[in-house]
Amino acid sequence: MTFAAQDWDKNIRRDPFERRKRKVLIEVESDFSEFLVTARNAAGLTQEQLSERLSVSRSALAHWETGKAIPTLPAFSEWCRAVGVTPNDALGF
Repeated sequence: MTFAAQDWDKNIRRDPFERRKRKVLIEVESDFSEFLVTARNAAGLTQEQLSERLSVSRSALAHWETGKAIPTLPAFSEWCRAVGVTPNDALGF
């Protein structure tokens, strides 16, 4: 763990607002990851098919869908086109 991460963890333990903020971020990431899976399935695509269309590895796509990573903005735009949703719909606007 880096020094900055250690400081952040200490702040979360000390500050109730930071704990709530972290909980909200985790919930948003979880909802986004679930949406990625749901939209891909609704488009009738497997991870392998979608990863080929996006020119990313299947493991990268799997990381997006499990919340371990987030796509870059260009990759996210391509993902939206591939599954047939607008970026606004994907982000909940």
